Amino acid sequence: MAKDLFAKLRRLTPAKARRILKTLFSKVKSSVSGISLGFKAGIAVLLAAAVVVTPVLFYIDLSGENRSENRFDGDAAKVCANIIGEYGSAKTEQADHTGEMYRMAGLSFAREVDFDGNGRSELMLAFRSGSAYQAEVWGYDGGDFVRLYSHAANVDANHPEAGYWISLYRHGSEFYIGELSAEDGKTMDLFSLHGGTFKSTRQCEYDPVNDIYAENGKINTADYETIRLSNLSASKAEDLLDSVSAAINSFGAADDGALPVSAKSGEELMAQAYSNVVQDYVSKYGRPQYDSSSRTCFATGLCVADLIDFNGDGVNELLTVYRFSKKISATDDAGNHVLDTEPEYKIEVFRWNGTSAVKAFENEGISEMQDPDDPQRFYILRKNGEKTDICRNTYTYDERTQRIWKGASRISEMDENGAFSAFFTAEVNSNYGYNTYRINGERVYRREFNANGYAVPYFCNDEDYDEEQYTVVFLQGGSDRGADIQKRISQTEKNIDDITSAANV
Repeated sequence: MAKDLFAKLRRLTPAKARRILKTLFSKVKSSVSGISLGFKAGIAVLLAAAVVVTPVLFYIDLSGENRSENRFDGDAAKVCANIIGEYGSAKTEQADHTGEMYRMAGLSFAREVDFDGNGRSELMLAFRSGSAYQAEVWGYDGGDFVRLYSHAANVDANHPEAGYWISLYRHGSEFYIGELSAEDGKTMDLFSLHGGTFKSTRQCEYDPVNDIYAENGKINTADYETIRLSNLSASKAEDLLDSVSAAINSFGAADDGALPVSAKSGEELMAQAYSNVVQDYVSKYGRPQYDSSSRTCFATGLCVADLIDFNGDGVNELLTVYRFSKKISATDDAGNHVLDTEPEYKIEVFRWNGTSAVKAFENEGISEMQDPDDPQRFYILRKNGEKTDICRNTYTYDERTQRIWKGASRISEMDENGAFSAFFTAEVNSNYGYNTYRINGERVYRREFNANGYAVPYFCNDEDYDEEQYTVVFLQGGSDRGADIQKRISQTEKNIDDITSAANV
């Protein structure tokens, strides 16, 4: 019971905790409604003491709420998976030629919200479709998980610098969605959820340029939230990306009450789950192979399958890297816009949540050199005590000249709840040789950046690094990298056999 309790508490989000407490106290209130006032006070004291002393009360309500919690998480995960399948996974893109502004792409936002304050969560999300964004809310109508709201994200045509955004307003236990008027660009209708339908029930005024909300002429900064989807700084874009990953991870971490009882141990079930992921990827992308048919050597198929304890809790996660054909927009000889493909690597981490393998981390693209013509591609791991971190270096270039570019380096770690987030970022913006530097979002001088900014191996082609702390694995490069790539392929072949055979013991 204790092990099951702590597993549930690790997945307890603030929204779920509020809902559980609300349900718990409402049950207590109804059960003592016919008891004398003095006895009620005694019960209140005992209840407060029990909540402070032990989390067992949470377990009682968690058990009762488990089925509905699992259902929401499962339905939310399915909706997110469908959005990702159609519009792509969450990622950041450079939004202008300066390298200063970014935007979200794919599944751009996801959050669990109880809009009508009835104790049942809804899923709010946004995704990039074409050149705009769509906001949606999914929830239960009767017994079905359906789309309750769908509307284009806010944008002010008179102030394009404000980008696209979602506005949320909180009033008591309820949340409202704000839609900016296209007519005057300042009136915002606030939509609330009642009876399975969102309706406009309030209004406010909004200044998109200064991000100011006002009610009856009075500024209100406490009850409104602006979720920007574009025209973001690099650090804010990465924060939003991390929040989307955490939300998806939370949905995927639910227990499935419909799972049949198994005689297998937890370790055996975990081995089977990881084996299923590996076999599925081998089926989709092929077994690892080495290709040297051109001047560039590379690994293809499922290139990497490693069991690594990323958060140091004694339980291994599954690291995978595979090569796939990525769809991109292109122009044909006649100048028409067409869809094309280019090879890309995708890195992912799966973790065991007690019942299944859920995705905890993913990135399209791995590290590269600071030279658009350099074919080398590699991934980087950092040993951090008992933990292992994931590092990545990326570069973007101006469409007109390679002398305007931006380099970004980051180190992401996995916390005790299985969520990844970046704890170190470094950025270089170069404009015809004039460079500016940032570490963790703060602008720094060149001297400080030289001392601390090149922590990740090969960032801006700096080859000096601690080989005992960092592991650099090349998957693509010139012929001089051929032996390293073949060695990796051989290791992955062995790992695949070990992972799949462990599930058959």
